Amino acid sequence: MTDQLTQQDVNNTAWAACDTFRGVIDPAQYKDYILVMLFLKYISDQWAGHYAEYRKEYGNNEERIRRKLERERFILPYVEFKNEKTGEVTERFLADFHALFERRKAANLGELINIVLDHIEEANKAKLEGVFRNIDFNSEANLGKTKDRNRRLENLLGDFAKLDLRPSRVSEDVIGDTYIYLIERFASDAGKKAGEFYTPKQVSKLLAQLAAPKPGDRICDPTCGAGGLLIEAAALVEQQGSHDFALFGQEVNGSTWALARMNMFLHGLDNARHGYDVIPSFDYPTGFTYDGTTNTWTENFATYPGKNLGDFTRTISFPDTGPIPWQFNGQDLLDNGCSFTGPAPKPPVTATPVSLCHAQAIGGY
Repeated sequence: MTDQLTQQDVNNTAWAACDTFRGVIDPAQYKDYILVMLFLKYISDQWAGHYAEYRKEYGNNEERIRRKLERERFILPYVEFKNEKTGEVTERFLADFHALFERRKAANLGELINIVLDHIEEANKAKLEGVFRNIDFNSEANLGKTKDRNRRLENLLGDFAKLDLRPSRVSEDVIGDTYIYLIERFASDAGKKAGEFYTPKQVSKLLAQLAAPKPGDRICDPTCGAGGLLIEAAALVEQQGSHDFALFGQEVNGSTWALARMNMFLHGLDNARHGYDVIPSFDYPTGFTYDGTTNTWTENFATYPGKNLGDFTRTISFPDTGPIPWQFNGQDLLDNGCSFTGPAPKPPVTATPVSLCHAQAIGGY
């Protein structure tokens, strides 16, 4: 008998946690609460697992343990509450899932969850800045009055407490796949709205294969959604025995942008420490700015090392319905591998899954 959790174990427990919100909140909304809580549980258990390992190695030397933990992919800081008059610290706890679970009966539970997420984001700005800005666990509009909201959040914490996501119990691949699994299920529930954040996995695989990314490529998805297509492209380069690639993406929807950042993190694509050159790309709100009054696009890749799409060696995309900014860089897209062939479309352009069925993806041939 193994102590390792299977993919099915994690998937089933995570999906069952959605029962807290079903029938109360639209799936398009509650997906954010579920995915953020999964992310929080993952980093909390990873931290706890590594702390236990260092404790075995260094005993009660908390200073050495803390120094080792500060070299991890992320930092979990402490939350402190102080007396407003005296400045005395009245409460101090680690900003993690387990501290919240211990306080699940608190009258201000939603506020506490927000505070923990704010502290985690602040301590990990390079990777997580802005990721939690569009989620509010203290929202009366989304989660109901205080009594109902606290009950739902307590149930949510209880559901995720059943998952042990320490490194000794579950691999990083399983967590990343569970994240994708949940996004797929949410997309199924959301129906046609799903195109805003999700491209079916098999479609992503096909487009990535057709673009044929190779070691050394700078890969861009200008309509990245939750980042699945970039992850598939990265996997293809890794299958060639290389971690030499860079990923770039943009997403105009704030909550979807946050999903992409977390998705990258859970797949180990968060920065160059692990052999990847992945910038905190998914810049919100854009990379391109659309002016609805004049129906024009303005390029704005100023936050990227590359200022325009021509600086990327592979550009792959599966855009949802709506205008897209191909008119400025249509040839760059074609030269560097995109989901279109033929002459660059002229604005305004509406791209749909149907229109893409007869537009072949290319790999820069």
